Amino acid sequence: MGWNDSRVSLVAPGWRITTEGSSTVSQSNESAPIRVQDVERTENSGSVRLDPDRVQLWLMERGFALRQRSASFARLNKENMEVFLVIEDGELAEVILTFTLSERSPSQWETWRAFVTQICGAWGLGLYDSYLGTTVEADQLLRLLADTPAWREFGQHFGWPPVTSSPS
Repeated sequence: MGWNDSRVSLVAPGWRITTEGSSTVSQSNESAPIRVQDVERTENSGSVRLDPDRVQLWLMERGFALRQRSASFARLNKENMEVFLVIEDGELAEVILTFTLSERSPSQWETWRAFVTQICGAWGLGLYDSYLGTTVEADQLLRLLADTPAWREFGQHFGWPPVTSSPS
């Protein structure tokens, strides 16, 4: 992840994110907890197993370009968004979304929120809130992004409006 990136995770049905560690380290004069996240299948899950190829095709139909693919992941990009599909035992387990920030990012906020709402709705994904340790509604995207160090730095430097207000 770059200095100008903010990232969130979407969890596939039947999967959950586990978090280990909570030690605090100093980063750029700011202390932040370090959390190591992993994804695991929930026990006795009767959830539909998502085919990563279908999700990849859905993304490509919406203008995303495939950059890398292996048995365990696929990486796609579109403008200032990267989608990283985590594949476990042939099924989609997690989607990691990375948004590259710039001075003009507020003009993209509604596009980003709409995309997350679409992908979550189309595939039954849940937006993961690492502080609550659970999934939240897709409309919480900007709140979660606003908690990232890069977002706070860019927002302060460029005078971004609070995420609770509508972007112009």
